[in-house]
Amino acid sequence: EAFINQSQFSYINQDRDTVPKGFDYNHFSLSVDEGQLNSFVILGDTTEFNLRTLIAQDLKTKFKVNQLSTFFRHCQTSMEFIGLEVQAGESVISDTIIFRFNGNRELNDFVNRVRIHANLTKTTIYPKDLEFFAPGVARIVQPIRLEGVYNGRVNKFKYTDMKIDVGNTHLMGSIDMDGLPNINETFMIIDLKNSDVDPNDLAFLFNENTLKRLLPMGRMELDGQFLGYPNDFVANGKFSGILGDIKSDINFKVNEKDFDRSMYSGHLSLSNFDLGRYLNDTVLFQMVSMDGQVIGSGLTK
Repeated sequence: EAFINQSQFSYINQDRDTVPKGFDYNHFSLSVDEGQLNSFVILGDTTEFNLRTLIAQDLKTKFKVNQLSTFFRHCQTSMEFIGLEVQAGESVISDTIIFRFNGNRELNDFVNRVRIHANLTKTTIYPKDLEFFAPGVARIVQPIRLEGVYNGRVNKFKYTDMKIDVGNTHLMGSIDMDGLPNINETFMIIDLKNSDVDPNDLAFLFNENTLKRLLPMGRMELDGQFLGYPNDFVANGKFSGILGDIKSDINFKVNEKDFDRSMYSGHLSLSNFDLGRYLNDTVLFQMVSMDGQVIGSGLTK
């Protein structure tokens, strides 16, 4: 059993450059206000202990871990956090995260080599906290609430039993992604059931012109699948919102220079869809119902 109070831990890797923005993984100092651990064991290549309490702060960024408790184990093939409870910044993470690898050297190529198993329950991530470790995510603005099971590497994973809440958006189902961290080259399979999407909550994904075309749709209930890349995908399923009902099996190719000239083809069914309200012209365009094949480009009158 060990108790740590009013201490400081510093790490310096002289072979690595300083990370200029956010948390510097290669050079950092932590002030440790309090730490308690017991059942400490070293056996062969395995180190494990039960961490009851850890309260610490990064001196550079002032990012604070308000509380961390877990059963921790590390060896040449894995790093395990069992029964994890983290309160860091305003974010909360629980309850199991396991990193698996073939030797500690693979941790140097985390994105491509390290396999992750995570069972997430009652987890809430605030983008401003995540920004310290993944610059650019702060534009999401709203907290992300997560539940589900994550398996795979950062560059190729599957997230099942998924529940994601962002503002008024509630997503349930599963996600497969292959290609991160470059989102534009990432192939995605997103299966959604009993879900709700509010375009306002997803504004961080789109440019201004794209968002302008999505906002009139309002909040939509949906069951369906997204298959493909962010700029070339197939969307099929049922969508129901303030403008009416849509059933689609559409291949959509985004024109990144002019979203309104994007191309589409496939099967489309509209039921009492308020086209006039969508186009903001209720004189020429009113309610429309249709069912058939569609091919073309353009989203304007």
